[in-house]
Amino acid sequence: MPSAHDPAALDAAVARVLAGDREAFASVVDAGQDAVWRVAAQLLQDRALTEELVQSAFVRAYERLATYSPGTDLIAWLVTIARNVVRNHLRDRQRERQRLHLYQEDLLARSGAVTEWKEEDERLQRDLAACRALLPGDAQEALRLFYAESLPIAAIATRLGRSEAAAQKLLSRVRLSLRDCVQRKLTSS
Repeated sequence: MPSAHDPAALDAAVARVLAGDREAFASVVDAGQDAVWRVAAQLLQDRALTEELVQSAFVRAYERLATYSPGTDLIAWLVTIARNVVRNHLRDRQRERQRLHLYQEDLLARSGAVTEWKEEDERLQRDLAACRALLPGDAQEALRLFYAESLPIAAIATRLGRSEAAAQKLLSRVRLSLRDCVQRKLTSS
């Protein structure tokens, strides 16, 4: 297996892949995995998304392997692909957020309910905050980890010292409790 410090062995692995030996690409992945992971994790700070985009970066590298120039730094080439994959993802996500925001503004402007909507939204936010304050600490922490930090259930379970099923059940119960609490506040006002 070639290492990141053996450019000739990496170039040989690339040549084998290009000659039809798909399994030789595992050597390329092994050599570049850590560097590609570091770049994606640093830019994303989201483990699940990092895993997804690292995989996408290696798929893209495989698809474009014929464009690699033997004798150059394969790891740097892989890192460049990873950066581009991550940047494209972040750019696309930002564009989608902007489109959704513009769409929401347009809908509100067309309905003439901007002021009413903002007041209702502020009221809902106050009611939700009041209901969240009534939750026990572990329920508040589970919500924070899921919504504020966007952690997957497995990570939340680990942080809370629970099984994944118990963490999922806790989140479900908390959501129902919050819904009921907010509805009570809305009907009592």
